[in-house]
Amino acid sequence: MNSRNFFSKRTMFRYFTLAIAALTVSMSMVSCGSDDEDDLVGNWVILSSMNGDKRVGATGTTVEIDGKEYGFLGTGMNADDDFLVDFWKFDPTAGELGDWVRVADFPGIARHRAASFSLNGELYVGTGRTEVLPTEDGANDGTGYLKDFYKYTPSTDTWTQIDDLPITSGDGIAACVAFAVNGKGYVGLGYNSSNEYKEFYEYDPSTQSWSVATSFPGAKLTAAASFVINDIAFVGAGTNNGSAQTGWYAFDGTNWVRQHSLITDDNDDYSKDNDYERNILRSYTSTFVINGKGYLATASSSGVGQTVWEYTPSANPMVFSTSNNEDYWEEKTEFEGSTRYGAVGFTINGQGFVATGGNSASVFDDIWRLDPNAEQEDIDNNL
Repeated sequence: MNSRNFFSKRTMFRYFTLAIAALTVSMSMVSCGSDDEDDLVGNWVILSSMNGDKRVGATGTTVEIDGKEYGFLGTGMNADDDFLVDFWKFDPTAGELGDWVRVADFPGIARHRAASFSLNGELYVGTGRTEVLPTEDGANDGTGYLKDFYKYTPSTDTWTQIDDLPITSGDGIAACVAFAVNGKGYVGLGYNSSNEYKEFYEYDPSTQSWSVATSFPGAKLTAAASFVINDIAFVGAGTNNGSAQTGWYAFDGTNWVRQHSLITDDNDDYSKDNDYERNILRSYTSTFVINGKGYLATASSSGVGQTVWEYTPSANPMVFSTSNNEDYWEEKTEFEGSTRYGAVGFTINGQGFVATGGNSASVFDDIWRLDPNAEQEDIDNNL
């Protein structure tokens, strides 16, 4: 590693850890959990560790290839604070513990906090944060923000650069959310050195072009969470100006509809769970979907964490009433790996997975599978 760049990268990692830890102070008077741990349901099973570097802030998603689903994971930052370009495919059905296969390296600049989504059996990856050499007068902080985007085609194991994300202010953006709805890809929210953002951009694979699609109706968000259930995206959590956010929204590709808040509201007639309070708030979390329910796993409002929450949407998320909407959250068994943030979540063949991530002391290469309805057991926590 180039020693000239070590301080800027190490400082960047520590700065993030300290910044999100500061949020703990504002949350310290609020309950930390919703249920006794003994009452929670769900079991985590450790699988085969990835072959590449341990990493935090990687990106990844599920891609269906010839009728079979795989998890793809790449980029990120390793334990030496080096940014990465390698990409890996995970097949949970290969052997008892699954298997990782390295695919073609991501062709762009090495980075972390990138965004990714899949469409029509192809993987799209772009944006993120990287290192740039400081100028002689020290005019920048040693980091840069990116807006380039690339498409990976599994059948040929090749990457193709597509148009840049059409962000109009700043050089690029990091810590966005990304997903696909109604056959189009969406990338939005995030931050750079000068701002946080509300804009969402839409990628149409038929025209191979981006357009400005919509503006998020809530606050500007950094490191928010998203998942898709029945072709409707759910987006929220994250931070704004350093404060954990409580908004949660449904998006069908055209309209945004606010769902119940991520905290219990005494003025809200809705009371499916009066105890979850602020424990559900988090940034840099991992997400996946199992049988029509969404999950937030790891991270917290103050940085690293292990809590896991299951989301049941209402029958019609695009029509909302605080008095009768049926969406609700339920806490599940804690993630049984080390506490972390910046992990990657997958949904593969109806199962949920969490891989990689890190904390202030360690960076990880493990992957875990959740059975949300099983009783917790320790026997499957070690390989």
